[in-house]
Amino acid sequence: AAHSEENRTLAPLAVATLRALLAFTPAAFRAHLKDFFPLLTALISCEYAPPEVQRALSELFAKRIGPMLAS
Repeated sequence: AAHSEENRTLAPLAVATLRALLAFTPAAFRAHLKDFFPLLTALISCEYAPPEVQRALSELFAKRIGPMLAS
């Protein structure tokens, strides 16, 4: 219960951060990916992450990381 309360409180910050990463230029995103990729992958397995965080994370992977893998 404590985890879910804390995660609900921090969810807007996490979503804002993920959306900020989407706003990076492609070059800036690629340049910093090595720094935040481990954090993004850890967030995938966070069982207490609220749905809005999972949606923002999914969008980031679909719009930024997926295209990098396809090129």
